[in-house]
Amino acid sequence: MATVARQVRDYIAGHPSISDALKMDIVNYSALARKISRELGIRKEEAVLAACRRYPVEKLRGYSEDAVRRTLQKSRIQTRTKVATITVVEGVDVLQRLGDVVEELLDENKECRLIQVSQGTVIIADDDSVSRVTRKLRPEQIISVTKGLVEISVTSPETIE
Repeated sequence: MATVARQVRDYIAGHPSISDALKMDIVNYSALARKISRELGIRKEEAVLAACRRYPVEKLRGYSEDAVRRTLQKSRIQTRTKVATITVVEGVDVLQRLGDVVEELLDENKECRLIQVSQGTVIIADDDSVSRVTRKLRPEQIISVTKGLVEISVTSPETIE
């Protein structure tokens, strides 16, 4: 088991907004210690507080917020509404069944993307296309369907800070 200090360092390193707040010297250390204790399940809040205060702020580089802002200024951002996701089980049969409908949607210039995930495949399509996709599948092949989503697509330059 890692020490409290190690857990706190890892937690802060994994939360850029907290690192930024530490660099700007605008942190309520007691509130931060309570949050970290609660999230990590550490009972020794005083030890967490001490580890927060000893965190090596001077070793942190510039604000992450500034880097994100610079990257976003160089990026293209697109949004789409009325987006749906259909999560289906893994399998060759499923992909074969999806082949025709995906081809039809793409021929009609409709949005349709397939993403492999740990539990199967996620199809991203317009809300209007959900019934066309699900009709091609057996009910036991469909894990979930979520409609009414918004997609935010950020296309960034090749080099990201």
